[in-house]
Amino acid sequence: MINGAYNSLVTVLAFLGNGFGASVVELGQSRIRRLYFEPGDHSIRWDGSVVDWDPHRFLLVCLRAEPQQPQAGQRPESAEGLDRSKGRLALQVTAKTDYAIRAASELARAAAQGTGPLKGDWISESQGIPKKFMENILNDLKRAGIVRTQRGASGGYWLAPPPGEVSLADVIRAVEGPLANVRGEYPEDVEYPGAAENLREVWIALRANMRAVLESVTLADLADGDLPAHISRLTTDPEAWVHH
Repeated sequence: MINGAYNSLVTVLAFLGNGFGASVVELGQSRIRRLYFEPGDHSIRWDGSVVDWDPHRFLLVCLRAEPQQPQAGQRPESAEGLDRSKGRLALQVTAKTDYAIRAASELARAAAQGTGPLKGDWISESQGIPKKFMENILNDLKRAGIVRTQRGASGGYWLAPPPGEVSLADVIRAVEGPLANVRGEYPEDVEYPGAAENLREVWIALRANMRAVLESVTLADLADGDLPAHISRLTTDPEAWVHH
């Protein structure tokens, strides 16, 4: 078990509290498993059993609001009884986004070094990315025109544009779609009544800040370890390293 990933999921589910769980796909299996947090021993469980969490075995699909698995002697909690104040918009870097940027960074370094196409298996092993998801991610990047591929013994994957012309935002949009949405809608398309009327502007401002970071960092910046100065400055604030 990789404790960092396990503890992170425990922390998230514990913070969300009763009525929230997570959906995961077990690699090699077709069904989605539904997890819930057990406050008694701070564990993650399904079907009453503690989960031996391993990010190489499971892929987190989503966190969701729904009744938890009831303990013996307890009545199931209805979804209508959940504390709705805990359903909130938050920035979540999914496993797919993380994997895609890491894979693209390897392709960017290969382009800079002139080493030629990279095999998907090599990228998967070098970055610790499950091979099944590596193939799907590379196909998404290919459809977006970011990656090209060639079959055969000397084939593999390589970046279509120069690394300096591909931003992290481009990679994220290729595998996930728009950088920010509210309940599946673009921020500019949502409307709120009464006291929440100006909330749309807050979501648009949030998206603008995400763009300011993700559109200004290229794959070349990442692979070379030479981030833009304004990005590096953001990390010098000690508060930036503290999770809230």
